[in-house]
Amino acid sequence: MSGSYDTSALACVSIRSYIWSPVFTGLSGILLAVSPIAAQLLGEKMNREISSVVMHGIYQAFIIGG
Repeated sequence: MSGSYDTSALACVSIRSYIWSPVFTGLSGILLAVSPIAAQLLGEKMNREISSVVMHGIYQAFIIGG
């Protein structure tokens, strides 16, 4: 399917995937790390801190990944 495009279009796709891959990996890694922290807080009955941990994890993911 990629054979029907010219070389500049294929170069744009490869550059985009080169840039997007580390960003996606960073975002996923940070957000995956939030889950066990939130589960630990839920187990400790510290429900008020869960939303803070999740929001800070999202903020960190966007700052580092973006």
